[in-house]
Amino acid sequence: MKFVRIVLPFFIVISCQVTQEFSGVEPSIQIEEFPLDQVTTDTTTMGEWTLEELFQSPQLLDLIQTGLQRNYNLGIALKSISIAQAYFLQGKAAYFPTLSVNPQLTYGIRSENAGISGGDRGYQGYQLGVNAAWEADIWGKLRSQERAAFADYQAAHAGLKAVQTELIGQIASIYYQLVALDERKAIAERTIDNWRSSVETIQSIKEAGNVTEVAVQQNTAQLHFAEATLVDIEQNIFLLENTLNTLLARPYQPISRQTWNSIEMPDYFGTGLPAELLVNRPDLRQLEYQIRADFEDINVAKTYFYPALRLNAAAGLESVNIGDFLNPGSLFANLAAGLTQPIFDRRQNKTQLEVSKLRYEQSVLQYENAWLGAVQEVVDALVTAEKAQEKVTYQQLQIEALNKAVDFSGELLNNGLANYLEVLRARDQVFATELGMVDTRLRRMSAIVSLYKALGGGWNPASLEAVNQNVE
Repeated sequence: MKFVRIVLPFFIVISCQVTQEFSGVEPSIQIEEFPLDQVTTDTTTMGEWTLEELFQSPQLLDLIQTGLQRNYNLGIALKSISIAQAYFLQGKAAYFPTLSVNPQLTYGIRSENAGISGGDRGYQGYQLGVNAAWEADIWGKLRSQERAAFADYQAAHAGLKAVQTELIGQIASIYYQLVALDERKAIAERTIDNWRSSVETIQSIKEAGNVTEVAVQQNTAQLHFAEATLVDIEQNIFLLENTLNTLLARPYQPISRQTWNSIEMPDYFGTGLPAELLVNRPDLRQLEYQIRADFEDINVAKTYFYPALRLNAAAGLESVNIGDFLNPGSLFANLAAGLTQPIFDRRQNKTQLEVSKLRYEQSVLQYENAWLGAVQEVVDALVTAEKAQEKVTYQQLQIEALNKAVDFSGELLNNGLANYLEVLRARDQVFATELGMVDTRLRRMSAIVSLYKALGGGWNPASLEAVNQNVE
């Protein structure tokens, strides 16, 4: 023990030179370098909205709630947290000594050349001992291992939030696609009715001698085109419903949803964007914790180049005769303290240090790449939502003009003053533009969902309560 009292203060003084404190990580590219005119210092941002504030649809909120409770990926993420917590608790327990009970029964036969003359060469012994061992954390190895395990635990929590945010975005995106497909289906059915009426009309005009069979067949072809389009829409509806049910971890069933014109999306520009744009992104926080864990692994690897101070103690009973086993004379005890300095380890410690540094550098690059991609997601979502809204305005005007053109050209055709091709072309353009306007509006909805996800929305405490039920 005197030896320990002498060397331990010395080791503590120089141990701070072996391990280093983590100073955090910052992206090399600053947010000011991106075209984000909406960046402000507002405290209320879209990323902090609750699900009810963004998704103003009871049917969609019910689907999200079901997904948070049942989705398998969330369940896997919850198990990852439990695993990381177990390793963290193990790291905290590393400061304590190990203690083990070691009962032994020994029997042996000595060789004839062992110097024993006469008698039985066989021998036996009995032992019941308690062994304890403790390693002094003089270089900070155990402390760094604990910090690394805690960083992994925090990363697992952030991973759960990232999975939740991604899941909410997927459910909302598919839901809005389904509602848009319903509208596309309604447009296709309405167009089919119009084309059937047009075929009957053009047939009457043909019988009057004003058009040929070519006009009849071209109108019929457009009718069949609309019918084929309807088939594709119905197929896509089924496939998306099936995909959504899989996300909800349940067999196929029809998805209850609202009508297209009843969807309302909040004004996301009214809140502004935070100066720290990606502060709520759980996937970036997860990578930051991974960097911290890798940094501590470097500290651990450095400590293996220095001597380890270990204390070992044992006490118990031992005897060659079972009858004397419980006598006071059978008591034994020992205490040993020693230093172990690695000299030649077949390059294991050097390789461990090199790999730890490379993994740290790899994690930093992954963070930089993810951060850059996250900013791109925000910029893309903002521009897409804004431009989609502008495009819808012009498409509405285009549809109004095309409908008037259909009416006028139809009247002119009935009076023999227009070519049937003009009517055909106008109706074709109405169908395509109506479908295109649905796609454009859907693009805006999807962009708003993407913006919400890109800003780290969707893992507020109220939503996490639903996730906690997933583990049951």
